[in-house]
Amino acid sequence: QTTTFRVCIGTPLPAPVNDECAGAITVPVNPTVECAQMASGTIQSSRASPQPNACNPNDDDDVWFKFTATSTTHAIELKNITGSTTDLFHVLYTGTCDAMTTVYCSDPNYSLAKNLVVGQEYYIRVYSNTANPNQTSSFNICINTMPSAAPVNDDCANAITVGVNTGLTCDVFASGMVYGATASTEPNNCATNQDDDDIWYEFVATSTKHIISFR
Repeated sequence: QTTTFRVCIGTPLPAPVNDECAGAITVPVNPTVECAQMASGTIQSSRASPQPNACNPNDDDDVWFKFTATSTTHAIELKNITGSTTDLFHVLYTGTCDAMTTVYCSDPNYSLAKNLVVGQEYYIRVYSNTANPNQTSSFNICINTMPSAAPVNDDCANAITVGVNTGLTCDVFASGMVYGATASTEPNNCATNQDDDDIWYEFVATSTKHIISFR
């Protein structure tokens, strides 16, 4: 045989500091729905943790985060995901690393944590939703606070005025959120089973044709 080759010995990256529950990274809690503050994480070189998992079993690359509830409702969001897979999974727990209770499991990168106890610490377990080893995904994790009252434009009488753009570019726009909204009394000839959380907007036409878009 005349085959030639080279041998390379590589060294994997060390495990993340939050590879185990005891090293969970504290995530700052944003006081509004905006993700002004986030924590960073990666599952690269992470290993399976010993804590029981009643959710998706592909937790061979889990990492841990924790936060202290400042409201009874917080949103958890995984953002800016890069690397070998963008399909991540997260689990919310109460208790301690030695005695945990699952609150819920979430495959979507956004979840809503309700009925929380203000001042109580919660743990979040993040891992790839795949059994393939050696995933390299990095991400940001955000905890934000949902409003405790209905939106100001919950009823038609308080509709928010949306400015009209002169062209197709949306330089002028309005924002909104349906969280906390309630059903309105106005008749609806469309999908009536979906208007239990409606909010209202209004505009003054400056042309016979306008385009309405949501972004």
